[in-house]
Amino acid sequence: MSLYLFMRLDFASGINLGPSRTTILEGIDRLGSISAAARAVGLTYRQVWSVVQLLNKIFPQPLVSIRAGGRLSGASLTPLGKKLVARFRAMEADAQRALKPHFSAFERMLGENPRVPAPIPSWARLTDAPSAAAAKARPARRRRARR
Repeated sequence: MSLYLFMRLDFASGINLGPSRTTILEGIDRLGSISAAARAVGLTYRQVWSVVQLLNKIFPQPLVSIRAGGRLSGASLTPLGKKLVARFRAMEADAQRALKPHFSAFERMLGENPRVPAPIPSWARLTDAPSAAAAKARPARRRRARR
């Protein structure tokens, strides 16, 4: 399929949820760290932290749990956060299956090759960033002694 379906949910309250925010949540879930998730989606820590704060504020219960405490710090999805990601991805998959005949028709009309992978934007998918544990395990750089 050479098409990418961009699905964003816009609620009457002004809240919206799309692939970018969902991918950030998936990154936090997979990597256990806001900074690692930020690197994986190509955003800054501050940008991802802002999204986490917003999502935790707008939903009735937090989606992300934060653990502060030096080497044991990190982040994880709450049960509601996990449900939200699973539901959004299931909706995307359902929409993709339901619209497949229409996508094929568009590919034929445009002369697109259906074997070419969909152009999924970088903000809508995780890259293979090192895990938070691997990042913490890296040896510190040696400093040169002053003369």
